[in-house]
Amino acid sequence: MISPSTDLSFLKKYKIIFLIGFSPKYAYLPGSEMLKRASRIWTNEQGDKIGIWKEDWGNQLGFKFKEYYPDIDYEVWRPDIRADGIYEHIFENGVKNKSFPVKYKLFSQGFRYFKDYYSPEIEQTIESYCKKHQNIVLLIPFSRKLITSRLLKKFSDKAPILCTHFLNAEKLLCKVKFCSNPIRFLQNSFKTIQRQRHISCIENLLLVHKKYIPELEKKYNLKVYFNTFGADLSFWKPDKTKKESRLKYNISVDKLVILVSSRLQPNYQIEKVLNLVTKLKSYNVLFIFTSHGPPSYEKKLKQMIEENNLHNYVQFTGYVNEEVLKDLYIACDYFFMSSLYNAGPMSTFIAMLMGKPVISTDSGLAAEILKEKRCGLIIPTCNYNYWEKIFRNILEGKQQIKLIDYSFVSHLFNWQSIIIKWHTIINTVIQQSEKRKMAVKNKLNHPKV
Repeated sequence: MISPSTDLSFLKKYKIIFLIGFSPKYAYLPGSEMLKRASRIWTNEQGDKIGIWKEDWGNQLGFKFKEYYPDIDYEVWRPDIRADGIYEHIFENGVKNKSFPVKYKLFSQGFRYFKDYYSPEIEQTIESYCKKHQNIVLLIPFSRKLITSRLLKKFSDKAPILCTHFLNAEKLLCKVKFCSNPIRFLQNSFKTIQRQRHISCIENLLLVHKKYIPELEKKYNLKVYFNTFGADLSFWKPDKTKKESRLKYNISVDKLVILVSSRLQPNYQIEKVLNLVTKLKSYNVLFIFTSHGPPSYEKKLKQMIEENNLHNYVQFTGYVNEEVLKDLYIACDYFFMSSLYNAGPMSTFIAMLMGKPVISTDSGLAAEILKEKRCGLIIPTCNYNYWEKIFRNILEGKQQIKLIDYSFVSHLFNWQSIIIKWHTIINTVIQQSEKRKMAVKNKLNHPKV
């Protein structure tokens, strides 16, 4: 049991509800094998499979809360497009998961309307808690979606709410960029106004990187907190040699291996990396890509491999478990994060923990830390000619990359200190809400004459 120095008595009386604001993204797509990795599977009346996953960040956070604070009441909720009722599962550690059915309604993004979903059952359940005076604190995504907008409007004055934003925070500054197309400019301007109005409904916001916090607090009347997620320091460390790992997976010991571990989707610019590989075919290099993405994007990547004859230079593993992923970190010579926008990511922090030289685009907490410590190699997000120049220098041995100090990274991503901070932040949000309620109550009991 850990013992933070701050007073955390308020939180002991509250149920933490962590909302995942979207239905499973890839699990229900044709050809996806994600359901096979689900912790619990149900079948609805139409015969469709419904899953929950312990790997979701909400559950990972909950498991650590229960590890250090066993008495905490913690639930993970999510809307699910396949749910025809409320599906509930309780893990052995006490973390409860609930999947709720959804309804669709038109929702505007700028001047355009599209069908978005929300969950009346989620709203009704929260309303029931509030009417029964049961103490709850809501951790809901910042994103301006129908489900989150409704929750903010309905419950901001009824329950403590901490909005979480696990993406890059630059767009929260709502800066309008000039566009030569007047219709698109008006569309983007109106979307910016809508985002500003959305932010005006928020009192407490948690970000997982630091860069824009001062600007956000200055621009909006809200409190911004910084915290992140931890890593299993006992697991993420080399337990075999590079040669042993390469032999295990039939990776040539002579090749220079670059690991790219990120979701296969446009934001991570995987097609740009493949374009880069096409220009590096004169070198004895292998790029290994892990994870998965939308089938349409994966199909596009496979076509690029065929058209550019990259079979000897790239390897796509699909989803791999942590044991295999650790072996691939050990096997590689460099780690490359190619994202356009990012808030972390954890895969880059794992590379730091595994003692690998990191090449990263200039986005997110990892890039911020590497620049602060003058380590790694930070490259522009979209200057692809510069990418080619840098990688040629690396492959020719002309570019040295300094490793970050392990003790610093291990301290930053130690789960114990991270959970203490999460606990303190949530407790602070609760205390603010309690004080506000007390002030309103006193005002009603002692009206001015």
